[in-house]
Amino acid sequence: MPDLNRRSELVEALQAARLKFGVRLVLTTQEPISLPTILHGEIIRLLQPDSIQSQRLVATHLGRELTDNERRSVEVVATAHDAAVLADVFGTPSKIDGRFALYHSFVRKRLHDGSAEEVERSLAALATSMRLNFVSSLPVPAAERMLDGNKPIIKEAACSAGLIRTHDNQLAFRHELIADFFAAAEILHRAKSAEELSEIARQPINAELREFLLGGCGTTSEIEAMIGKEPDPRLLRAAFLGHAGQKARNYVIGRLRDLISVLRRNYSKVTLALPEGLSSARDLSSLVPSFPDELENGEIDKTYLGLIPYALSDSLLPNLLDLFASVDRRLSSEAQRLRSVHPDLRISWHAAAYGSVYGMHYHHAGGRDLQQLLQGIQNRGFYGSDGVPVLHLEGYFDSFETLSPGQIFLLVGALRAASNASLPSRFVELVQHIWDLRICHLRLLICDVIRFRGSELPRNQRQAISEALHGWMSNQNIFINSIIIDALEGVDGIEIEITVEDAVEEYESVLALPDTPEACALALGAITRTYDHPFRDIYWEAFYEALPVEKRQRLLLRGLRDERRDPWSIDDVLRALLREPTAAAAPELQKLAQIPIVESHSPQLALNVYANSIALLAKLAVPLALPDPPPSNPANQAWYRAAPLIYALNIDPTLSSGKMAAEVDNFRACGAAEAFDVVQRLTRERRNMLRLANVEFESSWPDLILELCRAVLSPDYAPASIFERVFPDRTLVDDHLELALSLLAKVGRATDITLVSTWLNHPKHGERALQAACSLEQQSH
Repeated sequence: MPDLNRRSELVEALQAARLKFGVRLVLTTQEPISLPTILHGEIIRLLQPDSIQSQRLVATHLGRELTDNERRSVEVVATAHDAAVLADVFGTPSKIDGRFALYHSFVRKRLHDGSAEEVERSLAALATSMRLNFVSSLPVPAAERMLDGNKPIIKEAACSAGLIRTHDNQLAFRHELIADFFAAAEILHRAKSAEELSEIARQPINAELREFLLGGCGTTSEIEAMIGKEPDPRLLRAAFLGHAGQKARNYVIGRLRDLISVLRRNYSKVTLALPEGLSSARDLSSLVPSFPDELENGEIDKTYLGLIPYALSDSLLPNLLDLFASVDRRLSSEAQRLRSVHPDLRISWHAAAYGSVYGMHYHHAGGRDLQQLLQGIQNRGFYGSDGVPVLHLEGYFDSFETLSPGQIFLLVGALRAASNASLPSRFVELVQHIWDLRICHLRLLICDVIRFRGSELPRNQRQAISEALHGWMSNQNIFINSIIIDALEGVDGIEIEITVEDAVEEYESVLALPDTPEACALALGAITRTYDHPFRDIYWEAFYEALPVEKRQRLLLRGLRDERRDPWSIDDVLRALLREPTAAAAPELQKLAQIPIVESHSPQLALNVYANSIALLAKLAVPLALPDPPPSNPANQAWYRAAPLIYALNIDPTLSSGKMAAEVDNFRACGAAEAFDVVQRLTRERRNMLRLANVEFESSWPDLILELCRAVLSPDYAPASIFERVFPDRTLVDDHLELALSLLAKVGRATDITLVSTWLNHPKHGERALQAACSLEQQSH
């Protein structure tokens, strides 16, 4: 055991190891722990343990290795605390089927006397009351009053069992999950029907209890009602993982198989057509899929569709292979039909048919379900846990000639995600076979695998793939050439043809040109080579290490003056300028600091350029010089008025509203909706800003932010923004409400609980409102 007096030093050292080496840490202590200054921000996200880590945690608590039966039980573990509880109940005769059963066994083991049911009832009432009042602890007298009529035996029994604890005259549950279990048990006892249980569970205030509630369901009817027609993705994933018991897991797997059958039926009726107005085969990018009218408006459950990629290893892979084989037969038939209808068009009809359904095209007239499914499978390793299961893909790839194109699409996508699965022994032949299919997106996918995993291949296979890739280069398709070059990097197939000295000469030749718009564009392209070029390492060394600082700065300044004003490129220039800032950049920075480049295709990068330009001016100690008069439009004016505040934050983040009163008043006068949109946009992009860019308005002007949050949460609030909507499934008002509730948790007062409570039952924002209410209640102590 480490010295408790030096525990904070230990945590700081572990955190430094995590940041530098990517070490994963799991904190299992139940005691409060102060976080070191190396942790920035008030909230950190701890990743939950995967299956292997869960086994190790349980074994550590037991002090021995697990038996085979015990390893099978570990699937119920979703948190580090679950692991401690599971270790505690091993050896009891009850079956651990889901987390609800786990905590039920734990409580019964701890409460082993005749008063167990009475104590459980009292603790359930206490947990429910605390949840409804947003508190995690209560004064001991108040808690005793809730524990069934002030009976001392109830509190003593619960304390002795280690379910609750008292400290400084405050009573709390030993762990919040124990409180959640008791609150869920109270709901299960109170609900008189499956429909009532489902209705209670869907209340946002009970969102954290849904997994326990589902685990407490005893019949398929109750499970179906709990999951509902619009299931919570988190609940569905938990059920699939076995956290809610085997019955719920079987139900979800059954629904997944039903969905695969629906997809097979729908796509067996897909029809392909040429796009309207096509005059030449050269202009064809994709065929247009469509369905019969009775299927066109039929909705596939996207939540279940999104779960399929995580279920490949759970006997669903054969079902999916059957699905894609069936779809391929239909696509082949459609390709034959189109060839006979359009005999004069020289098109690879089969490749076009497969690419149109499996590639990443968007067709309003046709379904995108299979595209989304394949995309989810390919990206599963990025969005799931680190422990991506091996799918035993080798057997399928050993006989890839028997597979249809869609099946190969599916399996290669799975191979991309399953980073711990070995590459096929016939990988070179597989690559050649895929290339011969002439399906553009499948070529892109296999090149992606080569790029990131080619180094795993034996040397002779890397050489063979390199030769094949070089042979596929052409003078006709720049896009294909670019993905081939990316793939060549993975097999060491790029022969470096220039030296650092050559690259330096290129940079100097650009500097030797007269200072014209064309020269500025060439300078920007030269800078781009440091990260987007086959020889980028050479260009990086030449630019940042060999080229003198003054010449590097001159190139950056020319790039900053590029007339295209593309935030993507400008942001790169600003990041490079951060290394060696120069006051010569000030005139261009002043222009960029006035208002974001709204006409940009990327609002995110436009915001980065705006805030980073202001931060660089502050770093250079160059006063902000905004043109006069300000814009007349209130939304534009809000960004203009925000610039002095951002500048002040980057000069001295401890500034109070008194020192900046006039600037704060000018910003406020633009309107609550206009001002809050500035705060919301910048807050969302904080992690993408330069290291120096400080946009934390709430730290220096909490009263201003509190006023804006209250306005946003008022019934008659109407949002405003200079940006168009980027995500069609998310409205501007939702963005504003989400942040207002988050910020209110930081700057609000106890009196704001009433305002927050009006949002508790909102289907989208209820959970965030609950978090805000709990935070405000905690601050009131």
